[in-house]
Parts: sequence; structure tokens; C-alpha cells
Amino acid sequence: MNLKNISRDFTRIRNGQLHISDVPGYIEHTAPILRQITEIWDGRDLSLVLAKSIYPKAEIERVSQHCKESHLALIATIKTRFPSIAVPSGELVLGTKTASGHAVKRGDKVVFWLALESHYSKRQIEVFLPHEAAHAIHYSVNPAFYPDTKENYYRTGRALWAEGLATFFSKKILGISAADALWADFHSETWKREWMAYCRVHEGEWFETATRQFDSVVDNGQWFLTDETREFELNRIGYYLGCRLVEKAATHHSMEELFHLSLDNIHKLCKVKGDAQWNSKIRSF
Repeated sequence: MNLKNISRDFTRIRNGQLHISDVPGYIEHTAPILRQITEIWDGRDLSLVLAKSIYPKAEIERVSQHCKESHLALIATIKTRFPSIAVPSGELVLGTKTASGHAVKRGDKVVFWLALESHYSKRQIEVFLPHEAAHAIHYSVNPAFYPDTKENYYRTGRALWAEGLATFFSKKILGISAADALWADFHSETWKREWMAYCRVHEGEWFETATRQFDSVVDNGQWFLTDETREFELNRIGYYLGCRLVEKAATHHSMEELFHLSLDNIHKLCKVKGDAQWNSKIRSF
């Protein structure tokens, strides 16, 4: 249940900015996380990138404190509402602004991690720390979903369920809307309403695509990325679809059971249309 700031021992302060003073030591100590960042999000030589990176000290300290507060709240909530779920440990790192967090194998355990420089508000930490923790919970009890390569990370079926389940977990833990669980305060309330309405209109055709390409990667993984533009179709629609799948499955499965559903179960869910068919299919799992 620990939350460690593993960047702290490898930085120094200069002009109010943090610098990684021992890049080789930091890379060695943070190896599983940095390998995941390199494999999935940032193919550059991280030793060079990290050596040149600077981070605003006050902001990093503020975000780190918010992470600790959110982790304590998460522990309390899980113990009260989902006592059979083991709370995972987490690690806070300084990355390259190309990834915000995920979960990774460290020895015989799976831990979640967050990149401190990629979160800009208390609300984002409140929403996305449980999201990343959910990945660690999921991969610990259902190793088939662990993404060991970039291709596996973006593989449609795996990614739909993993990201949808993590989004739904934040929604349940915090008692918030799906839109807030998907975006926190990255966008305005008006933008989120319009985006959700847009997704509702197109979800049928997207589920058809997901069913056809369940075992492959759609549009180079674009469904699970954001380019920070107002172009709805380029922004994280895979998270939306995944959350919709989990919401349907949750009508007949507990939070604990959702973490154990198989990829075959998820593929069957993608194929059905209409609430009556959803309910009939879900009961058979």
C-alpha cells in the first residue's frame, strides 16, 4: 500500500527547477517504468531526454502531495467498499511528458505509477490515480491483460477492457459521471457534454469496428490517444467504448468480478446490440 516518490533521491534544485542529477542511477532504479514508457509512448533515448529535462519544483511538490492525499483516500474507500480487493503500491516518477501513468511489473508484483510532470491539477490526480491503481489491480488478478509490448498495449480488445475498467473504477470510487472519469478537468463541462453526445451517436459503428478488429490495432492505437485538439474523433474514443462495455457488464457483475472477466467474455459483449441482448449475454458469463 506504499506510495513512493522514487525521483526524489536523484534530483537537485537549481533556480527553482528540479534536474535529474544522476541520470544513469535514476534509469537503473526506475527501469521497469522507463522501459514501459520507451516501449509504448516515447521511443527516444531517454538518457538524453532526461539529462536535458527540467521540472518546476513547486509544481512537482504540489502534485506529489495531491498524489499522497488521493492514495490515502483510495485506500480508505477500497477497504470500506471493496474489502476483497488488495490495494496496490504506487510509484511517482519524473518522466518526459509523453505518458501520464500506467501499471508495470516490478519483480513479482504489479505496481501503478504516475508521471508527476504530466498532471496539472488536484482534480486530475483525484481521478487518474485510482485509474492507474485499477490497472495494477487488474493485471495482478488477470495477467492476460498485462501489455508486455506496444502492439499488445494498443490491441483493441485488451485496451478497450483495461482502459474502460480503469475509467469505471474511478467513476465508482469517486461517485462521478463517466465524462468526469474520462476527462477530469482537462476540458470544460460544455466540451465534455458535446464529446459524450458525439460518442453516443457513433458508438454503434465503433463497436462494429471493435468487433472486427478485436485482436488487432485500430488506426495505430489512435483510439487510446489524445492530440489535445477539439477534433472529437481523435480523442480517446477507446476509453469511452471501454467504459460503456464495463457499465453494461456491471449490471450483473460486482466490481471484483469485473477484474476477472476474460478477453473472450469481452469479445462477446462487443458483438451484441440492444439492452435486451446485453442483459441476456451478460447473465451467461
